Amino acid sequence: SREPRRHARAAWAELRDGARDLGFVWDPAKTPRRTGLDLAQQASLSADGEAALHRVIRAVERARYARDPGAGDDLRADVERVHRGLAASRSRRVRWRARVFPGSTAAVGHQVGERVADGLDWVDRCAAGLRARAGGLAGLGRTR
Repeated sequence: SREPRRHARAAWAELRDGARDLGFVWDPAKTPRRTGLDLAQQASLSADGEAALHRVIRAVERARYARDPGAGDDLRADVERVHRGLAASRSRRVRWRARVFPGSTAAVGHQVGERVADGLDWVDRCAAGLRARAGGLAGLGRTR
């Protein structure tokens, strides 16, 4: 079913954004398990934080690789618990910056800006094509 997969992807994306905002390196080429091990080690997560991280990782792995993704547990509390653990390992200044100026939000804004620019480029190309066709049609009626 789609819901458990969607929930797991959303939880993983939220965890990724929060970790990046706090300055953790997140390599998209790594497996969820490897990423989790790296985060737990870098942040020295508590036992509760590690358990929450492992629940999220298991859900993501089931969503990605299993035929049946499972029941689709609500992972929001686990993501929040991991995020608190990650934040606790950072300085007050880094936590403040992550909350006030999250880099993940800037990345979304950048993506939206790129799509708008691509759309405007498409409009320009269409308009140029129409002008060229209109110019060609205008020349058909002329006699020499």
